[in-house]
Amino acid sequence: MLCGIDLEKALELLCEGVRPLASEETALISANGRILAEDVVSPADQPPFPRSPLDGYAFDAADSEGASQDRPVVLKVTEKIYAGAWSDRTVRRGEAVKLMTGAMIPRGCNCVIRQEDTDGGEDAVRIYKRLKPDENYCFAGEDYKKGDLLLPAFSRIDPAAMAVIAGAGRARVKVIRRPRASVISTGDELAAPGTPRGNGEIYCSNNYYIEARLAEMGAEIVSSRIARDDAAELKSCIESAAAESDLILSTGGVSVGEKDLMVHAAEAMGAEIVFHRVNIKPGSPAVFAKYGDARLLALSGNPFASAASLELLVWPLLAAMTGDQSLAPARILAVLADDFNKKGGARRFVRGRFDGAAVHLPEGHSNGQIRSLIGCNCLVDVPADSGGLKAGDRVSVLLFPGAPVF
Repeated sequence: MLCGIDLEKALELLCEGVRPLASEETALISANGRILAEDVVSPADQPPFPRSPLDGYAFDAADSEGASQDRPVVLKVTEKIYAGAWSDRTVRRGEAVKLMTGAMIPRGCNCVIRQEDTDGGEDAVRIYKRLKPDENYCFAGEDYKKGDLLLPAFSRIDPAAMAVIAGAGRARVKVIRRPRASVISTGDELAAPGTPRGNGEIYCSNNYYIEARLAEMGAEIVSSRIARDDAAELKSCIESAAAESDLILSTGGVSVGEKDLMVHAAEAMGAEIVFHRVNIKPGSPAVFAKYGDARLLALSGNPFASAASLELLVWPLLAAMTGDQSLAPARILAVLADDFNKKGGARRFVRGRFDGAAVHLPEGHSNGQIRSLIGCNCLVDVPADSGGLKAGDRVSVLLFPGAPVF
């Protein structure tokens, strides 16, 4: 077991040996937010035939030579084609076909004039405008060609991706199985929201933040528990969670107090403890252990410390489990809009709100304060032995995955 390691080393150990989870097939309509487990390749051109982008008439552009409002060109209308219909005839010079939006453009035509630039004739049509070849003409394969790679494996499926996959004729796709996560909050002082709160108790909030963020990032929450400060109970909770989870996240019980029992419980069940304590504030007491196929990450019980640790440690691990690199926090440089005068020896992460140019700090930076996290979308990385930061300083910022930029 390593103790007191740097954040980067902790992330390396967390992701070491992790491979994407197994794949499963799902209906495309249910695939929004899932991670592709396969390349999606086009089986055909899209569109599969030349089509009209508007209501109008198709013909050979050469037949519109000299056409104007005062001197229209008259063409014989040989056919009317609706979207979804098909024609195998070739349009000759001096002829036109009337088309609706999305209809197939027949052979012999290389342009489409909008109906508003004609007299709308049925048997013959007056053309009031000269067109160029390929004007208002959607070619077969204009969007993509047969054999094109539409989406690579490990892409996150969003509504646009769903539309592309559907346009290629797919109703089902292979996706990475969702990571199964269990959440355990520990402490005799915790009461469940919605129940009476006894003297000396506080309502448990950590589970709500962790479960909501995990769900946002595509994980499946399989269990959520509050455990007492009892080694046997903790051991039982972890063993039960490990039987159904890829990832177990706990809060509390990781410091050095008499009832900080998480390490003892993990050791008692035969878990391999990889590290205990990371050289950051908040959240330094974090513990990482392996138990069978499950990974246990035990975080500080202070509300902001657990939230910050989640943002720092969990997303890279989930990225490794799913192959979705968009989960890894993006690091940028930004200008600090407010002073941060707190001094300290350890590397510190401070909640903030990045607006696209500057980072604004809320009032209240205590680890026990969660209200000031509302509206935040990033963490400011304050170097070790910093004497504080001033407005106007350029700072390194980690953006929360999936969080909006205000």
